[in-house]
Amino acid sequence: MTKYFVLKVRSVTLHPAVIAWSVFFVLFWAAMWVYVFGSDITRYSAMPWYQEAVAAYVATAFGSLGVVAMGSAAITLTQGVLRGSAATRFLTRFSRLGPGRLLVEDLAASTLSLVIIALIEIVATIALAWQRYKVLVEPRNPLLLAALLVAMGVFFYELALVSGYIALNTASRHTRSILTSLTLITSFIPYTMLFTSHGNLAGYLFPPIGLQALIVGAVSGKTPPATGIINWFQTSFIKGEKYTPIDPRLATATTLLWLITLALLVAELARRTKAVHPAELA
Repeated sequence: MTKYFVLKVRSVTLHPAVIAWSVFFVLFWAAMWVYVFGSDITRYSAMPWYQEAVAAYVATAFGSLGVVAMGSAAITLTQGVLRGSAATRFLTRFSRLGPGRLLVEDLAASTLSLVIIALIEIVATIALAWQRYKVLVEPRNPLLLAALLVAMGVFFYELALVSGYIALNTASRHTRSILTSLTLITSFIPYTMLFTSHGNLAGYLFPPIGLQALIVGAVSGKTPPATGIINWFQTSFIKGEKYTPIDPRLATATTLLWLITLALLVAELARRTKAVHPAELA
């Protein structure tokens, strides 16, 4: 790895926007999730399923906050790519960093940055839950949890790149502004699905919705439906009602299909972008 890898990770993880939105903003909502929205859970502390219920509730926080953290980080990553697109040509011509190596190191550095942000969210949320509920929420599958959070970040990263490259190739300044806001707008869709029930199909059609449910399953060990997760928490633990969980295999397959499709689209749009010569993005 060259110095570019280290500088890329440092520039992303220490970027003011990432610190503000992916760290402090997420910590604020994690505290709200634990101390305000879930303040009534402690009254069930004498119930035999209390610890399991706390784990499931905190798992929903991981899912919703993961969308915010990964979405914000993805937008920052994309801004770095787009703002540096004109300099990429100079960098690949007059340094040891060739086009192929640049793409590999940029992807590796971006992924590592997402992992670091995901770990901050995991540790902070667990600490807040322990302080509030006196229950140590240990993710049932921590490696899967980290992988799902990173997959969420990669999806939003690719989506932001697609909208960003389309914006670069669009003449209208107003259209560019709308397109660059697309990722931020879509990142709120999974959050709304927490409170409304639209079936599991939504989790297969739009990966962040399915990933949000899988994150809950990785933390609590109980996979919820793709939508209406808040209602699932109340009915399954408090009322004991049955539910139909999302299919993890199908959700994973559709997510991979989306990631591959977006990656191919990003590559094609990057070739068409005038700021960088196509030969240097091969």
